[in-house]
Amino acid sequence: GLHDVVEQERRSEARRRGGMAVPPDPGTAVHLDTALLAGRADLVERLLREYYEPEPDAKAMPGTFQRAQVHVQRLHYGGKLAELRGDLVAARRAAAAALDAQRDVARRFPGLAGREKADLERGLQRQLAAMTRAALTVNEFAAARANLFEMRDLVRAHPEHRSLVFPLRQVEAEYAAVLGRYDEAASAIDQQVASLPWPMRQSAFLQVGFGTMKSVYLMSGGRHDDARRALLAAPGAGTAAESDVHRTYRAALVAAQALSGHHGASMREFDAIEPAIANRHETSTGLTYFGVKALAYQRRGAAMRSDADLVKAVHGGRLFARAYRSGRASGAGRNLALHEPLLRKIKEAYVLAAAAMVGRHGVTLDDLLDATALVQESDIDDDIAAAVARQRSVSGLSESQVRELQDLQQLARGAQRQAQDLARLADTDAQQLGLAARRANEASERLSQRLATLRSVAPGLAQILQTTAPRLVDLQSRLEPDEALAIFVPIDGQTLAIHITPTNAQHRSLPLSAEDGRTLVDRLRRSVTLEPDKPVPPFDAQAARELHRRLFEWLGPAMAPVRSMTVVAGGALAAIPFAMLVAADFDATRSTRYRELSWLGRTVALSHAPSMASWWAITGARAPVAPGGFLAWADPAFKDGQAEAERCSPAPAGASRAIRANFRSNASLSSDEPERPVLDLGPGLEPLCETRDEALAIAASLNEPAATSVITGERATRTSVIAASESGALAWKRVVLFATHGIAPGEVPGLAQPVLAMAREAGANPQPSLLRLDDVVGLRLNAEWLLLSACNTASADRAGGDAMSGLARGFFFAGARTLLVTHWAVESESAAEITKRTMARHAADSRLSRAQALQLATAELREGRGQPVSKEWSHPAFWAPYALVGDGRRSAPMR
Repeated sequence: GLHDVVEQERRSEARRRGGMAVPPDPGTAVHLDTALLAGRADLVERLLREYYEPEPDAKAMPGTFQRAQVHVQRLHYGGKLAELRGDLVAARRAAAAALDAQRDVARRFPGLAGREKADLERGLQRQLAAMTRAALTVNEFAAARANLFEMRDLVRAHPEHRSLVFPLRQVEAEYAAVLGRYDEAASAIDQQVASLPWPMRQSAFLQVGFGTMKSVYLMSGGRHDDARRALLAAPGAGTAAESDVHRTYRAALVAAQALSGHHGASMREFDAIEPAIANRHETSTGLTYFGVKALAYQRRGAAMRSDADLVKAVHGGRLFARAYRSGRASGAGRNLALHEPLLRKIKEAYVLAAAAMVGRHGVTLDDLLDATALVQESDIDDDIAAAVARQRSVSGLSESQVRELQDLQQLARGAQRQAQDLARLADTDAQQLGLAARRANEASERLSQRLATLRSVAPGLAQILQTTAPRLVDLQSRLEPDEALAIFVPIDGQTLAIHITPTNAQHRSLPLSAEDGRTLVDRLRRSVTLEPDKPVPPFDAQAARELHRRLFEWLGPAMAPVRSMTVVAGGALAAIPFAMLVAADFDATRSTRYRELSWLGRTVALSHAPSMASWWAITGARAPVAPGGFLAWADPAFKDGQAEAERCSPAPAGASRAIRANFRSNASLSSDEPERPVLDLGPGLEPLCETRDEALAIAASLNEPAATSVITGERATRTSVIAASESGALAWKRVVLFATHGIAPGEVPGLAQPVLAMAREAGANPQPSLLRLDDVVGLRLNAEWLLLSACNTASADRAGGDAMSGLARGFFFAGARTLLVTHWAVESESAAEITKRTMARHAADSRLSRAQALQLATAELREGRGQPVSKEWSHPAFWAPYALVGDGRRSAPMR
């Protein structure tokens, strides 16, 4: 127990003071492991100091096998200490160093036999397990997978060593949980226990620990009652929570009871844990405890109508948010010590508790904003914060060093995501997956090494890696008198709405479930889906009216003075532009008279933001944008040898409307480059000749020379985009346009990320080149406007992902301030008119905000004003697909 460890440490200190050396012995690991289980970082540090000599150089290998093993052990426990203190990047690096050292031991002592050989194999398995768990913590999925396979090979090679099975099963459980296979993870825990010798299986302490791990997987899989029963049946569970194992057990039990509707049975004992972790907010134990506190007290407070419980839930949520953000800043993945289903429930509990208590017992709207920011958090927040952070001064770092670090983060994140996605597919080629894993490992190692180097010279690095939630007064300071910020968060069968103006703030729980919202959004999107050879479908005005009624009419007169609004919507609500909502009742028999409907976009200039934190970050960017200039890529020559006259010959009478549409085509994957599929796009990419006129018209409105600012035809290649970025030319352009076909993930077999189709490159390959999300995040931009005049550019970076997580996220990271993106496949002529008219309006009148310029341009199409014009364009499928994302406010006059 902990008492024995303390006594051992005291004896060691006494011997040290007597001048006696204290060499490590077999009991060392027991003492250190127990101190780790107790959560005593101070004791672990002292024991390391007493038992081991300092090892300043991780590669300095002692001469004998025994001393070499001690060296590995020192590195191993150094990593465990870093993990206990919450420095997850340092823990990962130490685990990697220990594994490398263990491999070096095997190379230096090849002739071992008997017990020494068995010790070496057990040591290798132990370090593989430690490195795998550390890799999973920082989202290095590919490294974890490679280590797991090596652990399995080791077990197969040495079936006589049953001790090798135990760490393997633990890693298999954690690996399965990362993939969302929670039943499989729980089963792996049972197998892990079964691999222990019979006396150890009877240990109450171990049964509590394993029961806790299994229950977390059961809860993550939605089996809350099973988790509760398993925990209550654990022998010795009622002992005092002296160790982190027992504290985590208590937290798991309280969470299982809360999720299964059994409140109060162990809350008193749970509260008794808090003093022991009062100073450990930033560790995984603190994260778990305060997260469960928010969850359990919110559930009980809501069930029993107890304000006291809800206040405790808010307190737990505050500390959970602090621990969570600190862990994220240290390099941890989003799941940290919890899995996504539990993490989501904790975040939602914080939101619900704060919403119920705002204005009472010290709970403020800032608490609700803090909780809302946690729920909204996504990769795009990180990318926008990273772009803004490059403008901030960090002592010891140059802007180029910050950008280099962020590029490495993007590379590692993308590589890990690809490896993880491939691993989820049952039919993934083993060679392809192995190559993706190796690349991901290399990217993660480069990032880890660079991060460690920069941390040593710039202690303030954490400030650009950690996001914070803006306060109410901060948000209000960014709003003009006629502006508002509208936030919608689908949560727990309802939608939380927060409406903020410069002088007022309101919130309300609206009776709109995530499923109802998805149904209404699906109805709207189906009614604006254009197909080349089919009539335009009737717009579902009833769904547009119902959605507006549910989201806005609770505000009453507060909406009257609002002329500009930024919408921050989550879930399915993020998949539509709010300008197409109908703000007043109408005669159903006249619902196809689209010019007569009371569109929200008619009276309010709308922009959108992925989250509250991203809006706050991007509107606070202090560095000036590029001083002027325009650069466009349009009308790419998709086919080999196709001249402009042939490509852009007049369409025959009665031809189908041109749609920058999604398409499907045959594709196959090359064996050597899995992220670069060989695509047979075939006839799917139709010429977009009108995009040339679109780009030329924008250049004229901005008084920019077309000869140097518009790149078309065979020159509009992926290579030309990369070259413009590398030369610095792109970073000097205030407005950048891409007018081409957009392809979303999954619409072409084998394509795992969104792309823009560009002209074919010179050479033997007859296929168009593709500007991918990976390319986009590497661009150097400083643009006020980034116009993505292609289809579905607001789509996700993968099938089933969140809106705005694809190309939009990449361009924000590259440095764009405001994006004009599309939510569905656009008709090409009307799309060109929207971008031309928006930019002409904005360039001609510096009093207009970007959102107002888009509002006026779409109104012209809808009302049939200007030339060219089409009666069809009054339908929202033509005027509504574009949404302004980012900073929709006024800007300096354009030259």
